[in-house]
Amino acid sequence: MSDTRTEHVWVLYGSQTGNSEQAAEDFSKEIVETFDSSYFEDLGLEPVRVETTCLQLDDFLEYRHAAFSKTMVIFVSSYGVGQAPLGSPKFRSFAEELLALADGGAEGAGSLLKGLTYAICGLGDSGYTTYLVNPTTINKALAAAGATRIGEMGKADAKQIGEDSQANVIARWKKELLVPLARSLAAAADDASEESADTVKQMQACSIPIVMKIDPDYTPPKEFGGRSGGAIPMNLFLVAVIVAVIAALFVTGKIEAP
Repeated sequence: MSDTRTEHVWVLYGSQTGNSEQAAEDFSKEIVETFDSSYFEDLGLEPVRVETTCLQLDDFLEYRHAAFSKTMVIFVSSYGVGQAPLGSPKFRSFAEELLALADGGAEGAGSLLKGLTYAICGLGDSGYTTYLVNPTTINKALAAAGATRIGEMGKADAKQIGEDSQANVIARWKKELLVPLARSLAAAADDASEESADTVKQMQACSIPIVMKIDPDYTPPKEFGGRSGGAIPMNLFLVAVIVAVIAALFVTGKIEAP
């Protein structure tokens, strides 16, 4: 169908042992294979062509420049004492900056990622006191920034066996996510307004200054003030955040142009 709408899903991961990476890669393929026209029609929905990109959380920030779509699925574990695993330390820092803005009462902090729908599956080992600290931090940060979670956060425990083994929990979580994810994608496709497109772009505009702060070597795209590497002065960072927040407020309709 040439007029079938298209929605993109980021499937992102941070993985120390490869389990989160494998789960993400498998689900990225499963989404495309499962979500054909008949799947949506059986749910009484207009068909949506679903495209996915699977990569590390840090690569999403650095190489894809936080180019959010409306939908994101995350598989990530904790490492060491609740730290981020390989491929996600910078995303963890990004999450902590989002929480700091929200906790500090920064104006507009609660709408920086408004328009993003996400699902997150956390992996870990309950034998450690820091079990699920990293995925929980990311989950809280996205919600604090205005994103909407689909379903419950998955909790896949490597210490469990049998039906509750880590692999089985991940499989159940993915299966239970399919229908609400399909409904969310259909709703996103229905909203093809210019305002919706602007909202997605503003999520990126609000995120770029934060990425510049947590990674002094990061060079943003030219449209966001890209320049040679080097630390961004704090005063410029604060100005960039303020400008991005004000722009987000205009897009969400919380303030009006004079």
